[in-house]
Formats: sequence, C-alpha cells, structure tokens
Amino acid sequence: MTWGRAFQVTGLMMILVMLALVPATAQDEDPGAAMASAYTSLLEQVEVGEWQAVWTAAKALAAAGDGLALDAMTADQVYMLGVAHYYMMGIAMDTAVSAEGLSADRLAFAEKTADMVFGRGEAEAIQIIAFGEEVDLAEYVVEGKKTVVDFFSKFCPPCLAIGPVLENLVNQRPDLALVKVDINRPGVQGIDWQSPVAQQFSLRSIPHFQIYDEEGTLIAEGQAAGQMLMKWSQEVE
Repeated sequence: MTWGRAFQVTGLMMILVMLALVPATAQDEDPGAAMASAYTSLLEQVEVGEWQAVWTAAKALAAAGDGLALDAMTADQVYMLGVAHYYMMGIAMDTAVSAEGLSADRLAFAEKTADMVFGRGEAEAIQIIAFGEEVDLAEYVVEGKKTVVDFFSKFCPPCLAIGPVLENLVNQRPDLALVKVDINRPGVQGIDWQSPVAQQFSLRSIPHFQIYDEEGTLIAEGQAAGQMLMKWSQEVE
C-alpha cells in the first residue's frame, strides 16, 4: 500500500477476520456513538502492541467528539487516529459491498477502496516497509518476479540518489519488484543504525541491497547485488 504497509501482513489478516464481528448500527443511533461502538467492537479484541495504539486513538476520537483538536495531539497520536479512520473506511466499504444494492459506480469504488486498505489484489511493484521495525522479508517477496530489497534512510544522500534509478528500473522491467526497507524509526533524526531492522540485518552501511529470485531464494546481496542492479539499469537506458 502507498503508505508503505506500516502494519505487518498478520495485522491485516486480523482485521479481515474481524470484519464479520462489527455489528450493524441502527439508523437513528447518534453517529459519534455509532463510530465509538464500531471501534470498540473491532479493536477491543486486538492484542497489545501496535494495534493498542489504534485502539487508544479510537477511544480518543470517541471521547473528543466534535471538539477534537488535532493540533493539541502529538504527531504519533494524530497518525494513529488517521490509521483508525483508514481501517474503518475499509470496513465500511466492505460492509457496503456485502450488503448489496449499490449502483455500479459506487460498487466499483467501494471494492477498489476496500482492496486498497486491506492490501488485496495484485502485489504492488514498489512497496515501502519496516519504518525501523523488524520484518520478515519472505512476506514481501513477490512470487514469480525477481524482488529487489533496498535498505535505505531518508537521511542517507546516496540512498535518495539511487532511489529514483531503482524505481525507474522496476517500472520498465515487469519481471522485477522493489521492496524499500526504511530503517528509520519515526521521529529519529539521522540514520537510525540502532533501529530493530538495522540490528536484525546487521547493517553497517546503506544503501544495502538484496535480490531474490522468482522462488524467493536470495541470489545476491551487498556489492554483488549492486553490480547486478547497475547492469540491469544500463540495459534499460
């Protein structure tokens, strides 16, 4: 997803499983109370961790009502509030599709929106993941394509310089997919060498590349992967 799949695929699957647990709301129920009820029915069943922050944001929304002041919240609180809304949008669209009765235009929009929220459909050619947290790259390797993994930080000038080159390469080669692993945790200034994902892969320099074949087997890493990418880039120029 475009916001980089900040949550792991397991989290997405949990939401999909819980879709059926959100109760229908009476039309005459207060909208604020209805939203709070839907949030509670869905999110109180989620284990602690990242989703606990979503649940907290949902409760803050229900408590604040129309008087919600975003400028009085921290950046992380506003972010998690947005995430809560994002998933509620997907749930609403899925529910509307299941209820039937939509016009053709609205049905198409609802299906497309729900698929976007829950990451369904064809895998994206370019994904941004991790944001400092540990990752299981096997979940992001695209079956049937060679997958390029680019470990980067927005505070790394060489990373920023090569990023567009890699994206251009993938856009011109339908047999390639690109997974960009952001090693920086939110709010950390400078290259975050101490982040969980940087420690997980023992990163000492970036950009750092890995290349997986169509079956998900690692075939090149580091300098060898960089040379392979340079060769491919020259071929598409």
